This record gives sequence, structure tokens and C-alpha cells, in this order.
Amino acid sequence: MFGRTASPSPSYPQTVEVVKGNNNIKVGNKNLFNFNATYYKRYSANKVEIDGDDLTFSSNRTTENGAIWWNIPVEVGKEIAISYDKLTEATPSQNNSVRYVFADEPLTSISSAAIGTQIDKTAKKALATATNKYLIVLFRIASKSETQLSYTISNVQVEYGTDKTSYIRHAEKNYPITLPTGTEIAKIPNTNYIDEIDVENKKLIKKTQKIDSYNGETITTDYISTTGGLDTGATVYYGITPTEVPITDTTLINQLNDIEKKLKTYQGVTHITQTNAELPFILTLDYKKSNLLRIQALENA
Repeated sequence: MFGRTASPSPSYPQTVEVVKGNNNIKVGNKNLFNFNATYYKRYSANKVEIDGDDLTFSSNRTTENGAIWWNIPVEVGKEIAISYDKLTEATPSQNNSVRYVFADEPLTSISSAAIGTQIDKTAKKALATATNKYLIVLFRIASKSETQLSYTISNVQVEYGTDKTSYIRHAEKNYPITLPTGTEIAKIPNTNYIDEIDVENKKLIKKTQKIDSYNGETITTDYISTTGGLDTGATVYYGITPTEVPITDTTLINQLNDIEKKLKTYQGVTHITQTNAELPFILTLDYKKSNLLRIQALENA
């Protein structure tokens, strides 16, 4: 689909982002670093052992540095603080390090262990502004000919903000969210026309409108279309002035109540992952200081 928005065009089409049906919302605390999630290795010889909040990295490579890394989804444009505590390091000390880089997609392989920017070992934190959708945190393992190298760090934390805060181990839980038939959350790419759910007040805030089959309707805002234009028969999504629609479906209301109770206690960064649609989408649920909780479409996963 393409239309009158910032980027979509016949040469660069984009799909309108729509969420409907059955979904799972993943509620997590402030620490985005889940060391129990899938990680990647540069060489099979690279190993990580997890003991409580301690991570021990090792390698018996005699040439070329190894690496183990995690891909962490983050919100574009937010400042990120990365911190850890150093416990032990190989003797004599080698250039083991913790590094980070932002990327548009998850990294499953790397050409060099010296990826990205090294986190200051003295300050034990690094600050960056996310301009991409993934933060890659990489643990570099230096090579040495005569012995296996290993080092242990603890309390790795990735959080939104400019400063390191008290450590808490990553925790998360999935909650179902079911949009009733005929209800959807849509986003027109590269615009501010993004539908929301006001969790606290149980309202759908519509900022997009769908026309299943265009037939001459007047549209003066950004839109996206199956044909690229306002052609008869095209499916069109276009921007509208925000309109609040009360949610009356009891299943969805009960689900939102459960989410709201959890967030008012946890106040974490959360994601909703689409599980029943043509394409996977990520939604974000932000905890507002006013206690106004909203689910808002973000970007393609």
C-alpha cells in the first residue's frame, strides 16, 4: 500500500499497520536486558554461564576475539543507560569488554568482535540515544594463546533514561488482550495517525479511519491505499481528528483491568506482540505519569 504520507510511494510501498484479534502483551520491569533470552555467539567455542545475576564469559580460542551478544528491542528516540558491575577478569588482564550498537534489525552474525562502542569500565555505564529499533549488547572475549580466557560480570542493566538506577533483575509476564470483531488498532506509517487504547478509562482513541472500498469520499489528510491513490474500490486508511470510543466488550475490559493493576505496581516498559494477523506487529504500552495508560501502535517487529 502507498499514498499521501512521508515515505510510501509506488517505488517504496509500505503496509498499513493493523492489529486485531488475539494478542499477547508482555509486561516487563525497567531492566530490558533479559539474559535468559536467545543470544548469539561468534564462535562455537564461546560460552556463557549464568549463576544468579552473574554472567561468566569464556573462550578457548587462541586467535581472533570471540563475542556473545543479545538483541534488545527498544523504542526509537529514547535515551538508554547501560550498566554493569565488574567482578573478576582473566589474569593477566586482556581486552575483554562490553560493547553496544544500535541496529534496524536483530544481528545474528558479526564480522568483528570489536563491534560498537565500549562501555566505560570506570563509570560502568554508557549513554546513547536509540535511533534504531534494536540495541545490541555484546560481550567481547579476548583471545590468548596459552590459556582459556574468562571473565565474570554481574547486575547487567539496560534501562530508559540518562543515569544508572538501582539494579533489578529483568522480569516479565504475558497477558492476553483480545480486540473484539470489528475493532482494530491501526497506524499510518511515518505519520502521527496512530490509534490508541486508553487502558485506565477503557476507551479506544481512533486517529485513523478505514474505507473498505473507496467511492469518491473526500480525504484531506495523510492516507495509505491499496492502489496508491484514491481510486474506486481501493481500501484506504486515512487520518482523522482523535475520536474517543468507549470500550464495552467485557472480555477486553477485564483484560485491561489486569494490565492496569500490574502496571501501576510495576511501571515497566511493555510490548504487545501480534499473534493472530497477516504480519507481526509490535505495540507499545507506555506508563504515563498522569496514570493514563495507553496502548499505541509502534513499528513492525
